[in-house]
Amino acid sequence: MQKRTLIIAIISCLTFGVAAYSYHQVTQWQYQAAEMIHQVDLSLYAHRGVVQKEATLNIEEEIGRVDQIFANNKLIKALANYQMLLEKDPNNTEIQLRIGIIYLQQDEYQLAQEYLQAVYANKDAAFALDGAWFLGLLQSRFDNKKNAEKLFEEVVEGRGNYYKLAEQLLQTMGTT
Repeated sequence: MQKRTLIIAIISCLTFGVAAYSYHQVTQWQYQAAEMIHQVDLSLYAHRGVVQKEATLNIEEEIGRVDQIFANNKLIKALANYQMLLEKDPNNTEIQLRIGIIYLQQDEYQLAQEYLQAVYANKDAAFALDGAWFLGLLQSRFDNKKNAEKLFEEVVEGRGNYYKLAEQLLQTMGTT
């Protein structure tokens, strides 16, 4: 009887182990996406030299100043400053992107989507593919694999700033 109990215990442990491994493989892309959300570094944008049509050098300098606040992990203070800058230049997709990123990092998904969608929808903006990237990460938080894949594929095809990371996530998702 002890031998039978031992065999049942071993089979149960193996079944549980295989199930846990399978679950990990299926959801690994979501964990990677979550990690990428919290590792955002705005230095990518600091040296791009992208100037919005209506933006002035003054706005660009102020964005740089607020980027330093963001870099010091003072997200709420940075958010307030970006909001003030957005009031000065409401169509500035560079500022909208930064606000969307902060909301995404703060798990304020509805607000993040609002700002990131505005960036993504402006296909003429230099940051449209970045908007697609962060919207894809947002979709991963909701386990919306189909929409995330579509957005990541768009980033890869457009060779956006995050195309290598998008390729990596697509591979993890099992789509490439």
